[in-house]
Amino acid sequence: MLALTSHRLEKVTQSGIIAGYVQPGTPLAIMAQNQDTKRDIEPRLSAQLAELRERLRAGTHHGETFEVTATNRELEEAITWYLERHPDIPFGNPQVSIDTDAIEARAETQLGRMRFPVSGRAGVFLHDGVPIVTVDHLQMGKARLPDFMLLQIEDQLNKRLAMGEEDLNVTLEEVELEEGQLSVRGKLL
Repeated sequence: MLALTSHRLEKVTQSGIIAGYVQPGTPLAIMAQNQDTKRDIEPRLSAQLAELRERLRAGTHHGETFEVTATNRELEEAITWYLERHPDIPFGNPQVSIDTDAIEARAETQLGRMRFPVSGRAGVFLHDGVPIVTVDHLQMGKARLPDFMLLQIEDQLNKRLAMGEEDLNVTLEEVELEEGQLSVRGKLL
């Protein structure tokens, strides 16, 4: 079995020859196993999200409340819309499943020439009007990622979600998870 250090893996990934290192049965081959789950997801915002975005852009709705409810599919479309505008985020083909306890998400990420399925489950709660994500489980392919990686990813997610007045002029008052949908209520600052 070929052992790749993170430095070596980065080098072969940058050169695009990682596929030559992935032999059947190796850890990378197992992680890269992917059922064909690609679906056509339209990159768009639901009417409620688009209306909230316009109210925020106008900047003239200070103190007004808002409520947005999005289904699994609407969240997949919104995530696709967001990813198209942020090519530095290396994910695609998002799939979302919400239940009363958590949000489960699947996507694909690119490593060299290979696509790897990633999936995870996370809870969300509010702290002082800011959403906080707690990642319960994360895996790439069939390999569960170690706890230190979960914490790093959780930290990055929470940094992206941190909404200060300079970033996004809202404060959230409630996030509710229901079977198949997410509802958010808050106030425009």
